[in-house]
Amino acid sequence: GENGYLVDLDAPEAIAQRAVELLEDAPRRAQFSAAARQTVAERFGVERQVAAYLAWYGEHIRTRSAA
Repeated sequence: GENGYLVDLDAPEAIAQRAVELLEDAPRRAQFSAAARQTVAERFGVERQVAAYLAWYGEHIRTRSAA
């Protein structure tokens, strides 16, 4: 994965294996961490949230004005 590993929640051995791999692989941890931070900034950053709110309010204002 880009931001981490996908592991079946019903597979505790697989979860443990991936956790150990990350504990032993500092560069991979850093890579996942940086990618996850970037994903969060892109998807949930202030600019994007403000744009989404403005679009939502704009749509609802138009809908109410048309009614």
